[in-house]
Amino acid sequence: MSEKFDEVLVLDAAAWPALLVDASATIQCANVAGQEFFGGKVEGKAPLANIWTNENGAEPAAFLGKVTTARSLTTPLKLRG
Repeated sequence: MSEKFDEVLVLDAAAWPALLVDASATIQCANVAGQEFFGGKVEGKAPLANIWTNENGAEPAAFLGKVTTARSLTTPLKLRG
């Protein structure tokens, strides 16, 4: 459990936007860079759909399901800033 906590702390300190998103495609938190870049679209428990574009092909929850099933996935995403 502490390793996961350490990973979140590293992302929180990152200079680039980082988001923690749950399986229901809800943004649980954004680091400072993410808050500055995306603004109010990621405040509180915001839906990932707030910044998701149609160019990604699938809806956010379907994409996250695919990532979970694959256990890892590398793909570029288009998000609205």
